[in-house]
Amino acid sequence: MTSVFETEVLYLKRLEEYRTTKPYEVMFKLDAFDKGAQQANCVLEPTPVTFTNARLAPPLPTLKKNGFQLVSSPCVLQAAYFEDEGHVSNIYLPLAKECVAKALGEQQPAEMHSCQLTDPPIRKRNSDFPAVAMERTGFLQPILSAHCDFSPNGARPALDEMIARNPHLENWPFQIIKRVDVPPSHLVWRMINGPTSDWPLAVCGYQSLDLDKDIEECDRVASDRTTESILLYHNPAHRWYFFEGLAKHEVAVFRNCDSRGYHVPFGIHISFDFKTDSLPKLPRESVEIRVVCFF
Repeated sequence: MTSVFETEVLYLKRLEEYRTTKPYEVMFKLDAFDKGAQQANCVLEPTPVTFTNARLAPPLPTLKKNGFQLVSSPCVLQAAYFEDEGHVSNIYLPLAKECVAKALGEQQPAEMHSCQLTDPPIRKRNSDFPAVAMERTGFLQPILSAHCDFSPNGARPALDEMIARNPHLENWPFQIIKRVDVPPSHLVWRMINGPTSDWPLAVCGYQSLDLDKDIEECDRVASDRTTESILLYHNPAHRWYFFEGLAKHEVAVFRNCDSRGYHVPFGIHISFDFKTDSLPKLPRESVEIRVVCFF
Protein backbone atom coordinates (compact mmCIF):
# COMPACT_ATOMS: atom_id res chain seq x y z
CA MET A 1 0.00 0.00 0.00
CA THR A 2 1.22 3.51 -0.85
CA SER A 3 2.05 5.70 2.15
CA VAL A 4 2.60 8.99 0.29
CA PHE A 5 2.12 10.13 -3.29
CA GLU A 6 3.28 13.31 -5.01
CA THR A 7 1.32 15.07 -7.74
CA GLU A 8 -0.23 18.47 -8.44
CA VAL A 9 -3.23 20.32 -7.03
CA LEU A 10 -5.04 23.13 -8.83
CA TYR A 11 -5.04 26.05 -6.39
CA LEU A 12 -6.51 29.49 -6.93
CA LYS A 13 -3.72 31.81 -7.99
CA ARG A 14 -2.99 34.70 -5.63
CA LEU A 15 -3.87 37.62 -7.87
CA GLU A 16 -4.07 41.27 -6.91
CA GLU A 17 -7.48 41.56 -8.61
CA TYR A 18 -9.11 39.32 -6.01
CA ARG A 19 -8.57 42.07 -3.46
CA THR A 20 -11.28 44.10 -5.21
CA THR A 21 -13.08 41.62 -7.51
CA LYS A 22 -14.70 38.49 -6.13
CA PRO A 23 -14.04 35.21 -7.97
CA TYR A 24 -17.09 33.83 -9.75
CA GLU A 25 -18.20 31.03 -12.05
CA VAL A 26 -21.33 31.05 -14.21
CA MET A 27 -22.91 27.59 -14.34
CA PHE A 28 -24.84 28.06 -17.58
CA LYS A 29 -23.71 28.91 -21.11
CA LEU A 30 -23.35 32.61 -21.92
CA ASP A 31 -23.71 32.20 -25.69
CA ALA A 32 -26.91 34.26 -25.78
CA PHE A 33 -25.28 37.20 -24.02
CA ASP A 34 -22.64 39.69 -25.03
CA LYS A 35 -19.67 38.01 -26.72
CA GLY A 36 -17.40 39.60 -24.16
CA ALA A 37 -19.21 37.92 -21.25
CA GLN A 38 -16.74 35.93 -19.17
CA GLN A 39 -17.78 32.46 -17.94
CA ALA A 40 -15.49 32.68 -14.93
CA ASN A 41 -12.61 34.73 -13.56
CA CYS A 42 -11.00 31.99 -11.46
CA VAL A 43 -7.33 31.57 -12.40
CA LEU A 44 -5.97 28.24 -11.21
CA GLU A 45 -2.35 27.15 -11.02
CA PRO A 46 -0.99 23.59 -10.65
CA THR A 47 1.15 23.23 -7.55
CA PRO A 48 3.12 20.14 -6.43
CA VAL A 49 1.86 18.62 -3.17
CA THR A 50 2.23 15.38 -1.23
CA PHE A 51 -0.80 13.22 -0.47
CA THR A 52 -0.74 10.98 2.60
CA ASN A 53 -2.63 7.71 2.78
CA ALA A 54 -4.76 8.25 5.89
CA ARG A 55 -4.99 4.48 6.43
CA LEU A 56 -1.27 4.44 7.22
CA ALA A 57 -1.08 7.67 9.21
CA PRO A 58 -2.82 7.17 12.57
CA PRO A 59 -4.82 8.47 14.24
CA LEU A 60 -7.55 8.21 11.64
CA PRO A 61 -9.21 11.55 10.84
CA THR A 62 -12.59 12.36 12.36
CA LEU A 63 -15.41 14.61 11.26
CA LYS A 64 -15.26 16.44 14.58
CA LYS A 65 -11.55 17.32 14.47
CA ASN A 66 -10.49 17.11 10.81
CA GLY A 67 -13.72 17.71 8.87
CA PHE A 68 -13.79 14.25 7.27
CA GLN A 69 -14.00 10.61 8.26
CA LEU A 70 -14.10 7.08 6.85
CA VAL A 71 -17.20 5.09 7.86
CA SER A 72 -18.07 1.45 7.28
CA SER A 73 -21.49 1.19 5.63
CA PRO A 74 -22.57 -1.87 3.62
CA CYS A 75 -23.69 -1.08 0.08
CA VAL A 76 -27.20 -2.51 -0.40
CA LEU A 77 -27.78 -1.40 -4.01
CA GLN A 78 -26.26 -2.78 -7.18
CA ALA A 79 -24.58 -0.21 -9.40
CA ALA A 80 -27.43 0.09 -11.91
CA TYR A 81 -29.95 1.06 -9.22
CA PHE A 82 -28.06 4.24 -8.31
CA GLU A 83 -29.49 5.79 -11.48
CA ASP A 84 -33.03 5.05 -10.32
CA GLU A 85 -34.52 7.90 -8.29
CA GLY A 86 -36.93 5.60 -6.45
CA HIS A 87 -34.22 3.23 -5.24
CA VAL A 88 -31.98 6.11 -4.20
CA SER A 89 -34.78 7.92 -2.31
CA ASN A 90 -36.36 4.92 -0.63
CA ILE A 91 -33.37 2.71 0.10
CA TYR A 92 -30.12 4.63 -0.15
CA LEU A 93 -30.96 8.00 1.43
CA PRO A 94 -32.00 6.50 4.79
CA LEU A 95 -28.68 4.63 4.90
CA ALA A 96 -26.82 7.84 4.07
CA LYS A 97 -28.45 9.57 7.03
CA GLU A 98 -27.50 6.66 9.30
CA CYS A 99 -23.92 6.99 8.07
CA VAL A 100 -23.82 10.71 8.85
CA ALA A 101 -25.32 10.10 12.29
CA LYS A 102 -22.55 7.59 12.98
CA ALA A 103 -19.87 10.11 11.97
CA LEU A 104 -21.43 12.91 14.06
CA GLY A 105 -21.29 10.78 17.21
CA GLU A 106 -22.67 12.52 20.28
CA GLN A 107 -23.47 15.74 18.38
CA GLN A 108 -26.75 14.56 16.87
CA PRO A 109 -28.92 17.00 14.86
CA ALA A 110 -32.57 17.66 15.60
CA GLU A 111 -33.48 16.93 11.96
CA MET A 112 -31.73 15.58 8.84
CA HIS A 113 -32.78 16.11 5.23
CA SER A 114 -31.20 15.19 1.91
CA CYS A 115 -30.23 17.94 -0.55
CA GLN A 116 -29.52 16.81 -4.10
CA LEU A 117 -28.44 19.41 -6.65
CA THR A 118 -27.84 16.85 -9.41
CA ASP A 119 -29.94 13.91 -10.59
CA PRO A 120 -28.64 11.27 -10.59
CA PRO A 121 -25.97 12.14 -7.97
CA ILE A 122 -23.36 10.07 -9.80
CA ARG A 123 -19.93 10.74 -11.26
CA LYS A 124 -18.79 8.48 -14.13
CA ARG A 125 -15.40 9.33 -15.50
CA ASN A 126 -15.22 9.75 -19.28
CA SER A 127 -12.59 7.61 -20.97
CA ASP A 128 -10.94 10.80 -22.26
CA PHE A 129 -11.07 12.69 -18.96
CA PRO A 130 -9.72 15.25 -18.14
CA ALA A 131 -9.68 16.40 -21.78
CA VAL A 132 -13.42 15.88 -22.30
CA ALA A 133 -16.15 17.63 -20.28
CA MET A 134 -19.27 16.05 -18.81
CA GLU A 135 -21.42 16.81 -21.88
CA ARG A 136 -20.10 13.68 -23.53
CA THR A 137 -21.90 11.31 -21.16
CA GLY A 138 -24.17 13.59 -19.16
CA PHE A 139 -22.50 12.53 -15.88
CA LEU A 140 -20.49 14.73 -13.58
CA GLN A 141 -16.72 14.33 -13.75
CA PRO A 142 -14.09 14.38 -11.00
CA ILE A 143 -13.17 17.91 -9.91
CA LEU A 144 -9.48 18.79 -10.02
CA SER A 145 -9.45 22.15 -8.21
CA ALA A 146 -9.21 22.48 -4.44
CA HIS A 147 -12.68 23.55 -3.35
CA CYS A 148 -15.57 23.18 -0.95
CA ASP A 149 -19.11 23.19 -2.35
CA PHE A 150 -20.41 25.88 0.01
CA SER A 151 -19.19 28.61 2.31
CA PRO A 152 -20.94 29.08 5.69
CA ASN A 153 -23.00 31.95 4.26
CA GLY A 154 -23.32 30.63 0.73
CA ALA A 155 -25.39 27.46 1.09
CA ARG A 156 -28.74 28.93 2.10
CA PRO A 157 -30.05 29.58 -1.48
CA ALA A 158 -29.55 25.89 -2.28
CA LEU A 159 -31.93 25.02 0.56
CA ASP A 160 -34.84 27.26 -0.47
CA GLU A 161 -37.10 24.43 -1.62
CA MET A 162 -36.32 22.37 1.47
CA ILE A 163 -37.04 25.30 3.79
CA ALA A 164 -40.27 26.06 1.90
CA ARG A 165 -41.45 22.51 2.68
CA ASN A 166 -40.25 22.82 6.28
CA PRO A 167 -40.74 26.49 7.27
CA HIS A 168 -39.99 25.79 10.93
CA LEU A 169 -36.33 25.32 9.90
CA GLU A 170 -35.99 28.88 8.57
CA ASN A 171 -33.63 30.22 11.24
CA TRP A 172 -32.05 26.99 12.46
CA PRO A 173 -28.26 26.63 12.20
CA PHE A 174 -27.26 23.80 9.87
CA GLN A 175 -24.39 21.74 8.52
CA ILE A 176 -24.19 20.20 5.06
CA ILE A 177 -22.41 16.87 5.22
CA LYS A 178 -21.46 14.98 2.10
CA ARG A 179 -21.18 11.22 1.76
CA VAL A 180 -19.33 9.77 -1.19
CA ASP A 181 -19.59 6.10 -2.01
CA VAL A 182 -18.07 3.69 -4.44
CA PRO A 183 -20.29 2.28 -6.78
CA PRO A 184 -21.88 3.87 -9.16
CA SER A 185 -23.81 19.80 3.45
CA HIS A 186 -22.26 16.67 5.02
CA LEU A 187 -21.30 14.95 1.88
CA VAL A 188 -21.50 11.17 1.80
CA TRP A 189 -19.25 9.69 -0.92
CA ARG A 190 -19.22 6.02 -1.98
CA MET A 191 -17.59 4.14 -4.86
CA ILE A 192 -19.92 2.18 -7.15
CA ASN A 193 -17.16 0.11 -8.71
CA GLY A 194 -13.97 -0.69 -6.92
CA PRO A 195 -11.63 -0.69 -5.27
CA THR A 196 -9.86 1.34 -7.94
CA SER A 197 -6.95 3.76 -8.16
CA ASP A 198 -8.78 5.94 -10.67
CA TRP A 199 -8.98 9.64 -9.66
CA PRO A 200 -9.65 9.10 -5.93
CA LEU A 201 -10.97 11.70 -3.52
CA ALA A 202 -8.53 13.65 -1.33
CA VAL A 203 -9.30 16.06 1.52
CA CYS A 204 -7.17 18.84 2.98
CA GLY A 205 -6.84 18.48 6.76
CA TYR A 206 -8.70 21.31 8.47
CA GLN A 207 -5.98 21.76 11.07
CA SER A 208 -3.48 22.66 8.33
CA LEU A 209 -5.55 25.59 6.98
CA ASP A 210 -4.83 29.24 7.69
CA LEU A 211 -8.42 30.48 7.70
CA ASP A 212 -7.36 34.12 7.35
CA LYS A 213 -5.06 33.69 4.35
CA ASP A 214 -5.84 30.44 2.51
CA ILE A 215 -9.52 30.54 1.58
CA GLU A 216 -11.37 32.66 -0.96
CA GLU A 217 -15.14 32.72 -1.38
CA CYS A 218 -16.43 32.31 -4.93
CA ASP A 219 -19.89 33.05 -6.36
CA ARG A 220 -21.45 30.18 -8.33
CA VAL A 221 -24.13 31.69 -10.54
CA ALA A 222 -26.84 29.32 -11.74
CA SER A 223 -29.90 30.25 -13.79
CA ASP A 224 -32.15 30.21 -10.72
CA ARG A 225 -29.84 30.99 -7.79
CA THR A 226 -26.42 32.15 -6.69
CA THR A 227 -24.57 30.15 -4.08
CA GLU A 228 -21.07 30.63 -2.70
CA SER A 229 -18.29 28.06 -2.68
CA ILE A 230 -14.74 28.09 -1.31
CA LEU A 231 -11.52 28.01 -3.32
CA LEU A 232 -8.10 27.49 -1.80
CA TYR A 233 -4.81 29.37 -2.10
CA HIS A 234 -1.65 27.32 -1.77
CA ASN A 235 0.09 27.11 1.57
CA PRO A 236 3.08 24.77 2.14
CA ALA A 237 1.55 23.85 5.50
CA HIS A 238 -1.42 22.11 3.87
CA ARG A 239 -1.74 18.40 4.57
CA TRP A 240 -3.68 16.35 2.02
CA TYR A 241 -5.12 12.90 2.81
CA PHE A 242 -6.74 10.09 0.85
CA PHE A 243 -7.96 6.56 1.56
CA GLU A 244 -6.28 4.16 -0.82
CA GLY A 245 -8.51 1.43 -2.26
CA LEU A 246 -11.85 2.72 -1.04
CA ALA A 247 -14.09 -0.35 -1.09
CA LYS A 248 -17.83 -0.59 -1.71
CA HIS A 249 -18.60 -1.01 1.99
CA GLU A 250 -16.61 2.14 2.87
CA VAL A 251 -17.93 5.68 2.76
CA ALA A 252 -16.03 8.97 2.92
CA VAL A 253 -18.00 11.54 4.91
CA PHE A 254 -16.97 15.18 5.07
CA ARG A 255 -18.49 18.46 6.13
CA ASN A 256 -19.20 20.94 3.32
CA CYS A 257 -20.01 23.80 5.65
CA ASP A 258 -21.55 24.89 8.92
CA SER A 259 -23.77 27.99 8.82
CA ARG A 260 -22.30 29.06 12.16
CA GLY A 261 -18.91 29.77 10.63
CA TYR A 262 -15.46 28.54 9.64
CA HIS A 263 -14.56 27.53 13.20
CA VAL A 264 -16.35 24.20 12.61
CA PRO A 265 -13.99 21.83 10.70
CA PHE A 266 -14.87 21.32 7.02
CA GLY A 267 -13.37 19.36 4.14
CA ILE A 268 -11.83 21.14 1.16
CA HIS A 269 -11.43 18.40 -1.42
CA ILE A 270 -10.29 17.39 -4.91
CA SER A 271 -9.75 14.35 -7.11
CA PHE A 272 -6.20 13.55 -8.19
CA ASP A 273 -4.46 11.35 -10.75
CA PHE A 274 -3.19 8.47 -8.60
CA LYS A 275 -0.63 6.56 -10.65
CA THR A 276 -0.05 3.21 -8.97
CA ASP A 277 0.10 -0.45 -9.92
CA SER A 278 -1.23 -1.64 -6.56
CA LEU A 279 -4.89 -1.39 -7.64
CA PRO A 280 -6.79 -1.87 -10.91
CA LYS A 281 -7.54 1.22 -12.98
CA LEU A 282 -11.31 0.75 -13.23
CA PRO A 283 -12.95 3.97 -14.49
CA ARG A 284 -14.21 5.75 -11.42
CA GLU A 285 -17.93 5.61 -10.71
CA SER A 286 -19.04 7.19 -7.46
CA VAL A 287 -22.24 8.39 -5.87
CA GLU A 288 -22.50 11.34 -3.51
CA ILE A 289 -25.31 12.43 -1.21
CA ARG A 290 -25.61 15.73 0.66
CA VAL A 291 -27.27 15.49 4.05
CA VAL A 292 -28.36 18.73 5.74
CA CYS A 293 -28.26 18.55 9.52
CA PHE A 294 -30.30 21.11 11.47
CA PHE A 295 -29.43 21.84 15.09
